[in-house]
Amino acid sequence: MILALLSFVIAPGRSLAELAVPANYTAGQFSSYDRASTSPKDNWFANADYGQYLRNETIGTRTEHVMAEMTGPGEVVRIWSANPSGVIRIYFDGEPLPRIEKPLQEYLSTNDDDGIAYEAARGFNRFGAIKYSRSLKMTIDETGAWKNLYYHVDYKTWTGEEAIPIPSLSGGDLRVAEGRVSSGEPVELSLSGGASQFSVEVDPKVSGATLRNLLLTIEADGAQTVVSPLGDFFCVPVGLTPFTSTAMEVTDRGRMTCFFPQTAKKSLKIRVSTRDRKSTPVVISARENRGLSGLPYRFHAQYSRDRGNTRPMRDMTFLEATGEGRYVGTSIHIENPVPGWWGEGDEKIYVDGEKFPSFFGTGTEDYLGYAWSNPALFLKPFHGQLKCDGPGTFGHSTIFRWHIVDDIPFRKSLKFDMEMWHWAEVVGTWDRVAYWYALPGGTGNHPIKIEPLAKLLGPQPVKGAIEGEKLKITRVSGGKHEAQGGFSELSSGEQRWWIDPKLGDELVFELTKPSAGNRFNLIGNFCLAKDYGKHRITFNGKLLKEIDFYSPTLTWKKLDLGKIEFVGPTGELRIECMAPNPAAEPRNMFGLDYLLLKGTR
Repeated sequence: MILALLSFVIAPGRSLAELAVPANYTAGQFSSYDRASTSPKDNWFANADYGQYLRNETIGTRTEHVMAEMTGPGEVVRIWSANPSGVIRIYFDGEPLPRIEKPLQEYLSTNDDDGIAYEAARGFNRFGAIKYSRSLKMTIDETGAWKNLYYHVDYKTWTGEEAIPIPSLSGGDLRVAEGRVSSGEPVELSLSGGASQFSVEVDPKVSGATLRNLLLTIEADGAQTVVSPLGDFFCVPVGLTPFTSTAMEVTDRGRMTCFFPQTAKKSLKIRVSTRDRKSTPVVISARENRGLSGLPYRFHAQYSRDRGNTRPMRDMTFLEATGEGRYVGTSIHIENPVPGWWGEGDEKIYVDGEKFPSFFGTGTEDYLGYAWSNPALFLKPFHGQLKCDGPGTFGHSTIFRWHIVDDIPFRKSLKFDMEMWHWAEVVGTWDRVAYWYALPGGTGNHPIKIEPLAKLLGPQPVKGAIEGEKLKITRVSGGKHEAQGGFSELSSGEQRWWIDPKLGDELVFELTKPSAGNRFNLIGNFCLAKDYGKHRITFNGKLLKEIDFYSPTLTWKKLDLGKIEFVGPTGELRIECMAPNPAAEPRNMFGLDYLLLKGTR
């Protein structure tokens, strides 16, 4: 499937080597970012990134909201939405009637002659080329959820310059260097000129710690152009995960391949060294291609890292490059100590010294092509989520996006910022690699600080807790129940959640006596929220408490339910739904994190 999509988009007549020459176009973006963000001093991290448009237009009796409007000649190369609905209309070259008029969700889900379209982890994507000669206008009508629409529209505007001829990337002599990397002893492959692709092969069982300690560097004509931990460069910092994409591939045999052409006029050196004393076997191979020596740009990759408290919010700089070039990709690795969402932050990309970014996104996962903090793994030609530990988005996550059909050219400089915007106040880590091509003499690389991968344990159980999500349920007379996860505050991160019971419905648990003795004090940790109900709690028919679990804000509270007595090895804990608090939303929910049984005489 991936190879078919690659040939659909890249062919005919295109190759990745086109990224190694000056572009004959500029790039830009329209999006639904929050218009309250006007400068770093004014609501810079505003988050109402939906339902924002250029203007409204009345067409007969219909109102249309203008999402994007470009003057050409040019082409739209990417459209994304988290919640496509309504009808999209695309007007070409000032024409009064749209040439394209379709339900937006259908348009972002169906391939046609102009592009590929699909859903990836709840994000709807379309890559291709919608070409126009003089102008293009894109609108959405009011038949769907237009007030809440999230969208990106990325486009190119042609400059009229002639394109530089590109040599063939086929063939080339295979060069190989192999050995054991140890302290002071790297493995290095030297080439005369460029390489159409290169690979690094390691033991397929190699650990994430080793991949973080192995350092990849590349020199083109004596200038360092790549510096990154090996695993981070190939989008697998935590351990080898096989995948195939337009720009990178990792196999289950430990072979990692970069398809971005490596250009150099006279000499290219690909080196793997190590930061520790461990000896690791490594094989470097490349397809030498002297035809690439005439291309003006050099390939660059830069690793950087932000680790810190998520409050106050701030911008993280993924890349700040000077000179001329083209931005071609991003890979990100997150160490998230809680299940809550880490990626609400918008990308802000400044081209050639702009005061305000020409790319202003709506969320980190939106930039990466998925949506709604979805933990589902996915793999597409230009983007993928290769790892997400869970529960929720806890732990290590690895995601990449290649700018192949939607690269970003720059003539003087490019600055790529991403907001550190986490829902929780925690200490988090953002590792990332930025990939770009540039003329020799440009800057961008800087000394990097590399830290070991964190060991993230996740939510731990409370000592002695009887977990609500693991209690045996003997009867439920109404509503639905499930083990609900994603809460760092809870014992083991989960609760037993009862949803939409009616008045008089019951949820009954079997409670097992934990130790000698029959009498215990029963303590529970419960959820309180605006849609939680009032419930009667009994044990073996004895009333313990009637508790109103309504609260205007989500919280958890430890409550003493009183003394209970077992008459056998087990007892019956019954939850009965009562008439709710008048202020509560009518869902009558109930949530039990855990119970504690304290022995008593």
